[in-house]
Amino acid sequence: MHALPAEDPRTIADFALRKLWRHAAPELAQLALGKRVKSVEARDPAAIAVGRAPDALALVTPAEGSPCTMFLEFEAAPREVLARRMALNTFLLHGLTGPPVRGVALVLEPPTPALDGRYDMTHDGQLLASCAYAVVNLADLSPEALLDAGAQAPGLLTLVPLCKGADLAQVGRAAQMLAESPAPDATELHAIAFVLAGRNFGYADVRKLFTKETLMRSSTWEWIRNEAYNEGIANGVERGRHEGERAMVTRSAELRGGPELAALIAQIPDDALPMALEILIGTQDAGAARTALQPLLPAD
Repeated sequence: MHALPAEDPRTIADFALRKLWRHAAPELAQLALGKRVKSVEARDPAAIAVGRAPDALALVTPAEGSPCTMFLEFEAAPREVLARRMALNTFLLHGLTGPPVRGVALVLEPPTPALDGRYDMTHDGQLLASCAYAVVNLADLSPEALLDAGAQAPGLLTLVPLCKGADLAQVGRAAQMLAESPAPDATELHAIAFVLAGRNFGYADVRKLFTKETLMRSSTWEWIRNEAYNEGIANGVERGRHEGERAMVTRSAELRGGPELAALIAQIPDDALPMALEILIGTQDAGAARTALQPLLPAD
């Protein structure tokens, strides 16, 4: 099983996009640059980290033109500091690698406020430097264009579910193409598409479109399963704690006022049980306890 990125993903979609970079860097680089890519040589993003490393860093050689150093941000958050971070990393890379440097933000939906792809650094009202970067809104991509390109660039098929105009039939075509693709990373891409589809479509619909046998062979699916298991354990422990607490408070109410007072406890929310127990311990009789417990009941 592949390890999670060193930094916890900000959302599951972020995690899926980071996984996609590992398995389909040329396709993402091509999308980011808007031109055909000849090769992508990944670099360690931590080399230019200031506060937080970019999500991806690479030396990209286009099919035509000069190589460039490119860094990517996936659905970067918080949005209000994205432009500043894009500018800072651009300036750092200019110093480390020299031009040209391309910074690209791949976002899942239009940022608010909108990103204009430019950041001006000023001091006392004076312009010190200006930086330009690209913003690629994945929701604006054409699902049909991605499907057409998918035979040669299967990584692009994973982005079909993110397109604003995509429907379940198109997502299903992408899933089938990935399930049948001979590409070495097709299994992982199939699982990544499954994760991203869950962002815009209901689980019941998405689950019918993806091949379970293919999903289960991927490290992405393994991560999802482990996350669900860990969350289930945590929820079970928490639920067990509340159930144990409620049983104790209910028993105390039975001893103080019989079944009628215990029935009142059944209506009290979990977060109010500690206060209910204090009331049962502190009151002298069932009538006083019943009166003191009334404010803990949910409003009608």
